[in-house]
Amino acid sequence: MSGGVTAEETGGESRPIRERIRESILLDGDRLAVTGLALLVAFVLRTATVTQRTAATLPFTTPEQ
Repeated sequence: MSGGVTAEETGGESRPIRERIRESILLDGDRLAVTGLALLVAFVLRTATVTQRTAATLPFTTPEQ
């Protein structure tokens, strides 16, 4: 019996376990990067929308003036 994982133990896959772990880590890293970028874009768009809706076209004046 060898120290590696057999094809029967992996559900028919013959790839080594290290390769599958490496691939999983890379995919998780990609997902994390995309999620962070999506959150940043959402925050910037929200800030731009709020700024646009609250921007005044006239200088600030008080009601007494």
